[in-house]
This record gives sequence, C-alpha cells and structure tokens, in this order.
Amino acid sequence: MAASEALARLATSTWGPSARNTRLLYAATVRPVMLYGAQEWSTRVAEGKLPKSRLEPLEKVQSQCLRRITGGYKRTPRAALERETRILPLDLHVKATTDQRALRTADHPVEKNIQKVAEAIWTRMRRAGYTPRPGTARERVRARAKAEEPTARQDIEKAWRERWEARANKARSPRPPATWTTPWKYDCRKLYAGLSKAEATALFLMRTEVIGLNAWLASVQVPGIQALCPCGEAAQTVRHVVLHCTRHERQRLLEHCGTERLDEILSRPASAAHAARWLIATRVLEQFKVVREMAEEETELFAPFENSDDW
Repeated sequence: MAASEALARLATSTWGPSARNTRLLYAATVRPVMLYGAQEWSTRVAEGKLPKSRLEPLEKVQSQCLRRITGGYKRTPRAALERETRILPLDLHVKATTDQRALRTADHPVEKNIQKVAEAIWTRMRRAGYTPRPGTARERVRARAKAEEPTARQDIEKAWRERWEARANKARSPRPPATWTTPWKYDCRKLYAGLSKAEATALFLMRTEVIGLNAWLASVQVPGIQALCPCGEAAQTVRHVVLHCTRHERQRLLEHCGTERLDEILSRPASAAHAARWLIATRVLEQFKVVREMAEEETELFAPFENSDDW
C-alpha cells in the first residue's frame, strides 16, 4: 500500500521522526486510507463479525507500520506492538468507528430517505399481507450501537485488555519481559516521550526482549548462534547484559535508575531513557553502529559553504 510504503521511507529503526510523531503519521494518514469505507463494508457481514480473511491482510499492514513506529523485529508479538504504541487492534477500531458513524448519522436526511425507500420496496413485495420489515444492515448496527453506547468505551477497553492478558499469560516465565509485566492501566507511550528514534527502538527491544542478543537469536534457531554471552558466564539476555555482564560498566546507569530491578528500570520514564542510551553506548547491537558514530562525531569545526559554487 502506497501510504505504508511512504511511512517506511520516512522512518526506520534508528533514524527518522520520533516514535510519537511516527505514530501520529500512521494514525492520521495510513490507517484512514487503509480503512476507507470500513464503516460501510464492515456492516455487511453475518452476525456482525468481520471474517478473518478480510481482516488479516489489513492486520499485516498495521503490524508492519507498528514495527516502523517501534523499531521492533518481525517476530515481535502483535499484542506487544499494539500495547506499547497504544494502537487499538484493527477489528476493535473498525467496530468503534462504525458504531460512532451509525449513531452520528441516525438523523441524517439521506438515512431517512433510505428508510423510506426500503419500506416502500418491502411493502410492494409483501402485497398479500404486511409484516414488519427486517432492519437493514445499517439499521441493525445502529440499534446495537445505541444499546451499547453507555458502556461502549469501557467494552472496547475490556475486550482489548482481555486479549492482551491472554497473550501475556502465554509469555509467563520466572522473569517475563517488561512489556508483559507493566500494569495495563499504565500508558506505555510515556516511556518513549522525548527519546530519539534510535533510543525509542533500543527501549522497545529491551522491553519486549525480542532483540538481537544471542539468547533470543538462538531461541529462533539462527544458524551458528549459541545463547552464551561472549563473557562466557551466562546466556546473553537483556537481564544479563544490563545487570551482570562483566564486559560492560553499569555503575552510573544503576545510580541514575536507583534500582537493580530490571522491570522497574524499564517501566519508569527516566530510568528507561537512561537504559536505552546505555544500551546504544555498549555497542552490543550492531544496528546502532551509525547512531553511535554520529553521536561521537565532533561537529564543532563544521561550517557551511560560503559559496554555493564550492559544491
């Protein structure tokens, strides 16, 4: 899709607009194009539930865009992408917007004309005896939306939370990634506020632990990769690198964070920002090599060309 491809050109995992601005670009430009007319075509399904075959291609596009926002890898769980960016699952977003439009257009003159025409056609088809006309797809959506209106927002939030908790339960382990242990009510977008694109990516990778460290690479069976850290003491996980690996100095990081609990470090805005910058500085991930070089480059002696002809 052209809109998502344009977003891909604007944002990568290490440069481009911040995670916040990339999210705004997706929500304001890509998603509206992708779901153009959804308030209509989503009503014309049996029992009001969109078939998976119709949603799956769109969900793939959304996942691709969310990976552009977060810098996440292809194997990152969709639930984690949606939670960290606070972007609704696509089917819930379609339902919410469809219901809102159905209620907003209830008294529109066009809707009244459609009802009159539908009634006239039904009466003409049933000359032998009148029976109540069944509601059109749009009328059924409107009736359901009106009944659910008082608790619509809470119902959407509840459905999303239940999905996330079901996925989080699958990831349960003695030490699950921070993305699954952060309380649901907490808005994870606060963690990425003020970070550069590279820093936001580093934080996201640490919070999900879908990251290019040996332990994860070995778990997905990358050829020739062993889980052991180069220090030789344990598997190279996020926890090991941040808290235990002897190859990296971390005293200042822990002083800034005020704790040695990894989940707390990655769930507080200030300490999470320190951890993201520290990870980039450790050189443990090659994808941040250019970012480090740019940060270390001395630009004091740089000066603009005095004459454009010098170009």
